[in-house]
Amino acid sequence: ILWSGILAGVLAFFIVKPLQQLEKVALEAAKGNIHQSIEIPKSRDEIQSLATAFESMLANLRQMVSSIEDNFQLTNSTVQSLSAESKEALQQSDAIAQTIAQISEGASGSAEAIQMTAESMEDVRMLADEVNAHAVATSGYSQTMITELSRTTNAIQGLVSGIKEIAEGNK
Repeated sequence: ILWSGILAGVLAFFIVKPLQQLEKVALEAAKGNIHQSIEIPKSRDEIQSLATAFESMLANLRQMVSSIEDNFQLTNSTVQSLSAESKEALQQSDAIAQTIAQISEGASGSAEAIQMTAESMEDVRMLADEVNAHAVATSGYSQTMITELSRTTNAIQGLVSGIKEIAEGNK
């Protein structure tokens, strides 16, 4: 009987220890810390399968978070580019305003001023076309990012629910 008790205690330790480690990592993941790794047990049983599946889930979460960060960086650089082009368009608008003021001051240089205004207007139109093209592209990026964020949010919510179920099942 004594040996049976000792053997049962040792076996229980080898079963409970990996489950406790898995629970610890699952609770950390539920808090948002997905950069931990799980020590996969060497036993070929359900505990190893569960640990392997959970490690795979954490790797997928890390990949999704990385993808979100990459999309954010791309969107951010596009917004900065649009901002720079908007500043350039503002400068062109200021140049047009100055040209118009010169035209109103006198008729002597009106022919030249009109030509400059026409060229500036063409420049502004071309810049406006470029800004519009970038805005359309940014809209596409933003829509893609929103779709990815929504998909990632759904996946994370499902994972957190699964983690909570695992944690509650372990209690």
